[in-house]
Amino acid sequence: MSDEKDYKNGPISSTLVRDVEEVGEKDVFAVNSSSENVTNFRTTGWIRASVVMTKTQIGLGVLSIPAAMQTLGAAVGLVVLFGLGIITAWSNHASGKFKMAHPSVHSTPDTALVIFGKGAFGQVAFTIVSICYFLFMTLISASSMLSLSIAFNTLGEGMRICTVAYVGIAAASIFVIATMRKLDHISWVGWIAMFCIVVSVMIVVIATAQAGPAKGNEAEVFDKKLAAGPAEGFASSMNAVVNILFAFAGTPSYPAIYSEMRDPERDYYKAVHVQQVFTLIFYFITGVILWYYGGQYITSPALGTAGAIFQKISYGIAIPALLVSGLLYAHFASKQVFVRLMRGSKHLVEPTIIHWTVWLTTVACVVVFCFIVANAIPFFDSLLGLVGSLFASLFCVGLPAMMWLDVNRHNLKTDTSLWFRSKVVWAGFLIILGAFLCIAGAYGTIVGIKTEFDTGSVGSPFSCADNSAAS
Repeated sequence: MSDEKDYKNGPISSTLVRDVEEVGEKDVFAVNSSSENVTNFRTTGWIRASVVMTKTQIGLGVLSIPAAMQTLGAAVGLVVLFGLGIITAWSNHASGKFKMAHPSVHSTPDTALVIFGKGAFGQVAFTIVSICYFLFMTLISASSMLSLSIAFNTLGEGMRICTVAYVGIAAASIFVIATMRKLDHISWVGWIAMFCIVVSVMIVVIATAQAGPAKGNEAEVFDKKLAAGPAEGFASSMNAVVNILFAFAGTPSYPAIYSEMRDPERDYYKAVHVQQVFTLIFYFITGVILWYYGGQYITSPALGTAGAIFQKISYGIAIPALLVSGLLYAHFASKQVFVRLMRGSKHLVEPTIIHWTVWLTTVACVVVFCFIVANAIPFFDSLLGLVGSLFASLFCVGLPAMMWLDVNRHNLKTDTSLWFRSKVVWAGFLIILGAFLCIAGAYGTIVGIKTEFDTGSVGSPFSCADNSAAS
């Protein structure tokens, strides 16, 4: 009987069951070929993988790019946008090289055990990175729930219910879909989400370009205050930078996506290149047009820029996209915990009672945690900035540079070519840049949060108050 007949959950990858002799590692989802009752997690093709990758990028982040460009100015904003786009593209590539060299790695936290070793220091590093990864994924999912509550309040004018209840509806919806175990099964909703977010944002872009920003049309003196450089201080500028970085913050999910691809050695880079080019072009078009026509009247999230009518239309269309953003990151957080608990046992790949109990319980706990965070931190920009500064700088800039150095550690003393040495310097620069963005971005975010509380623009935790963009 062929391998493909042994498994009922999809075609078997040529790399599903393998031991890598040169590194002595076994693939995280390796299974016993004699077993019939197993789940083949590695069934995601490169197109579906690219869609999932793109959706991890184009989601909440795109809604804050126009306002970030207004803060930074056109010239600086574009330099930051393309600079971070290039850096994260390199990081995505480095993550793939690292995962290819170390097939036992499932998700980003596992990289700490490889880079820092399995001794006491490595275990501490692994624990810290695991906590940061979990918080990163859950905070993004929580932010999606918060955005969904904003959408529900915006659409539910005249029949609004408590905002906490809206967040609860979002959490319940995310839980239902996030319980699907295989990324390949979830990937189909990525197509719907991608279509919805692109259409939703383009409606606002076209409406703003044609009719102008709603707040500007209501102003006595119309002045967009367009500038080439930063219009505000250091703290606000750094907050804007990390918001743009957050828009490229899908990088830490890529090792987990790689782990469930059918043939990642051949297809991973195709998926990465397609998503990065599309993402950067989309961000450039929407960011520049909304900045030029909206100026200081851009709202954040940007869906409210064109006025109440277009705001409702765009939010209505964006609901599936916001939902998928939340469920993808909840799924990644749950899968990381699940794999850590089940690794090395048959329950990881066999659909036993223990397998299902641990999986469903893990997803439920993750979603409940996200629900609590979404209600406890009811502000949008500062939450994005906090996530971006503390975690995106680590996972999208600093850690991939360490991965590259680890993969090339044997060449550090032997390869003296200028090209290789320049890449070593580049990796070192990214580690320093990641640390700077973390510290400076956190400072800017904290200042922004303090300002919001001082001005009374932040609602209270677990509040039933209307949080719609029109309120």
